[in-house]
Amino acid sequence: MKSIKFSALFLLLVLGLSSCKYEEGPLISFTPREERVANTWIVSRAVVNGEVSSSLSDFTSITFTKGGNDVNFQRTWIGIPYTLVGDWSFNDDNTIIRMNLVDEGTGLLSFDFEWTIRKLKEDELWVTYTEVEGSETNSYQVELVPEN
Repeated sequence: MKSIKFSALFLLLVLGLSSCKYEEGPLISFTPREERVANTWIVSRAVVNGEVSSSLSDFTSITFTKGGNDVNFQRTWIGIPYTLVGDWSFNDDNTIIRMNLVDEGTGLLSFDFEWTIRKLKEDELWVTYTEVEGSETNSYQVELVPEN
Protein backbone atom coordinates (compact mmCIF):
# COMPACT_ATOMS: atom_id res chain seq x y z
CA MET A 1 0.00 0.00 0.00
CA LYS A 2 2.86 2.38 0.83
CA SER A 3 4.52 1.66 -2.50
CA ILE A 4 1.30 2.52 -4.37
CA LYS A 5 0.99 5.86 -2.54
CA PHE A 6 4.68 6.60 -3.10
CA SER A 7 4.41 5.69 -6.81
CA ALA A 8 1.35 7.90 -7.27
CA LEU A 9 3.04 10.81 -5.48
CA PHE A 10 6.23 10.34 -7.51
CA LEU A 11 4.27 10.24 -10.78
CA LEU A 12 2.36 13.39 -9.86
CA LEU A 13 5.60 15.17 -8.99
CA VAL A 14 7.29 14.17 -12.25
CA LEU A 15 4.26 15.22 -14.32
CA GLY A 16 3.99 18.50 -12.45
CA LEU A 17 7.63 19.41 -12.92
CA SER A 18 7.66 18.45 -16.58
CA SER A 19 4.49 20.44 -17.32
CA CYS A 20 5.99 23.77 -16.20
CA LYS A 21 7.20 25.18 -19.52
CA TYR A 22 7.14 28.86 -18.77
CA GLU A 23 9.52 31.05 -16.82
CA GLU A 24 6.75 32.40 -14.56
CA GLY A 25 4.62 29.22 -14.26
CA PRO A 26 2.08 27.86 -13.52
CA LEU A 27 3.69 24.75 -12.12
CA ILE A 28 0.82 22.56 -13.29
CA SER A 29 -2.43 23.14 -15.16
CA PHE A 30 -5.14 20.71 -16.19
CA THR A 31 -6.49 23.13 -18.82
CA PRO A 32 -4.80 22.63 -22.20
CA ARG A 33 -2.55 25.48 -23.41
CA GLU A 34 -4.71 26.07 -26.44
CA GLU A 35 -7.77 26.66 -24.25
CA ARG A 36 -5.83 29.01 -21.96
CA VAL A 37 -4.72 31.13 -24.94
CA ALA A 38 -8.18 31.24 -26.53
CA ASN A 39 -9.52 34.56 -25.24
CA THR A 40 -9.65 38.29 -25.92
CA TRP A 41 -6.67 39.89 -24.17
CA ILE A 42 -5.86 43.50 -23.24
CA VAL A 43 -2.68 44.97 -21.78
CA SER A 44 -2.54 45.31 -18.01
CA ARG A 45 1.17 46.17 -17.77
CA ALA A 46 3.95 46.67 -20.28
CA VAL A 47 7.67 47.28 -20.07
CA VAL A 48 9.09 48.81 -23.25
CA ASN A 49 12.86 49.20 -23.31
CA GLY A 50 12.84 49.28 -19.51
CA GLU A 51 10.03 51.86 -19.19
CA VAL A 52 6.94 50.63 -17.28
CA SER A 53 3.44 51.50 -18.52
CA SER A 54 -0.13 50.34 -17.92
CA SER A 55 -0.81 50.18 -21.67
CA LEU A 56 0.74 50.19 -25.13
CA SER A 57 -0.20 53.13 -27.30
CA ASP A 58 -0.82 51.05 -30.45
CA PHE A 59 -2.34 47.93 -28.83
CA THR A 60 -6.11 47.72 -28.30
CA SER A 61 -6.80 43.98 -27.94
CA ILE A 62 -5.94 40.58 -29.37
CA THR A 63 -8.33 37.64 -29.70
CA PHE A 64 -7.10 34.09 -30.17
CA THR A 65 -9.59 31.37 -31.11
CA LYS A 66 -9.24 27.76 -30.07
CA GLY A 67 -7.51 25.57 -32.61
CA GLY A 68 -5.09 28.23 -33.82
CA ASN A 69 -7.47 29.02 -36.64
CA ASP A 70 -7.99 32.71 -36.10
CA VAL A 71 -6.39 35.69 -34.45
CA ASN A 72 -7.84 39.19 -34.49
CA PHE A 73 -5.37 41.91 -33.44
CA GLN A 74 -6.86 45.38 -32.84
CA ARG A 75 -4.21 48.12 -33.08
CA THR A 76 -3.93 51.82 -33.84
CA TRP A 77 -1.55 53.70 -36.09
CA ILE A 78 -1.24 57.45 -35.45
CA GLY A 79 -4.58 57.24 -33.67
CA ILE A 80 -6.39 55.40 -36.46
CA PRO A 81 -7.75 51.95 -35.49
CA TYR A 82 -7.03 48.98 -37.74
CA THR A 83 -7.33 45.23 -37.51
CA LEU A 84 -4.87 42.48 -38.38
CA VAL A 85 -6.32 39.02 -38.98
CA GLY A 86 -4.75 35.64 -39.59
CA ASP A 87 -3.80 32.43 -37.86
CA TRP A 88 -1.68 31.47 -34.87
CA SER A 89 0.15 28.39 -33.62
CA PHE A 90 2.55 27.24 -30.96
CA ASN A 91 6.12 26.30 -31.82
CA ASP A 92 7.21 22.66 -31.28
CA ASP A 93 7.81 23.01 -27.52
CA ASN A 94 4.81 25.33 -26.91
CA THR A 95 6.93 28.23 -25.63
CA ILE A 96 6.29 30.62 -28.53
CA ILE A 97 3.07 31.86 -30.14
CA ARG A 98 3.54 32.45 -33.86
CA MET A 99 1.12 34.70 -35.73
CA ASN A 100 0.77 35.23 -39.48
CA LEU A 101 -1.36 38.34 -39.99
CA VAL A 102 -2.61 40.61 -42.76
CA ASP A 103 -4.30 44.00 -42.66
CA GLU A 104 -8.04 43.31 -42.71
CA GLY A 105 -8.87 46.49 -44.63
CA THR A 106 -6.63 46.12 -47.66
CA GLY A 107 -4.89 42.77 -47.25
CA LEU A 108 -1.75 44.43 -48.59
CA LEU A 109 0.27 44.56 -45.38
CA SER A 110 1.41 41.29 -43.82
CA PHE A 111 3.10 40.69 -40.49
CA ASP A 112 4.71 37.73 -38.76
CA PHE A 113 4.95 37.95 -34.97
CA GLU A 114 6.58 35.62 -32.47
CA TRP A 115 5.78 36.07 -28.80
CA THR A 116 7.77 34.12 -26.22
CA ILE A 117 5.44 32.98 -23.45
CA ARG A 118 6.58 33.74 -19.90
CA LYS A 119 3.32 32.87 -18.15
CA LEU A 120 0.13 31.25 -19.41
CA LYS A 121 -2.88 30.91 -17.16
CA GLU A 122 -6.58 31.26 -17.93
CA ASP A 123 -6.51 34.81 -16.54
CA GLU A 124 -2.93 35.87 -17.39
CA LEU A 125 -0.76 35.78 -20.49
CA TRP A 126 2.74 37.24 -20.15
CA VAL A 127 4.85 37.51 -23.30
CA THR A 128 8.10 39.03 -24.51
CA TYR A 129 8.97 40.07 -28.04
CA THR A 130 11.00 42.58 -30.04
CA GLU A 131 9.95 44.80 -32.91
CA VAL A 132 12.31 46.42 -35.39
CA GLU A 133 11.14 49.67 -36.94
CA GLY A 134 13.74 51.09 -39.31
CA SER A 135 16.95 51.41 -37.32
CA GLU A 136 15.15 51.20 -33.97
CA THR A 137 14.68 47.94 -32.03
CA ASN A 138 12.16 47.88 -29.19
CA SER A 139 12.03 45.19 -26.52
CA TYR A 140 8.64 44.41 -24.97
CA GLN A 141 7.54 42.55 -21.85
CA VAL A 142 3.75 42.55 -21.87
CA GLU A 143 1.30 41.26 -19.28
CA LEU A 144 -2.17 40.61 -20.71
CA VAL A 145 -5.47 39.91 -18.94
CA PRO A 146 -8.86 38.86 -20.33
CA GLU A 147 -10.94 41.75 -21.62
CA ASN A 148 -14.01 40.73 -19.61
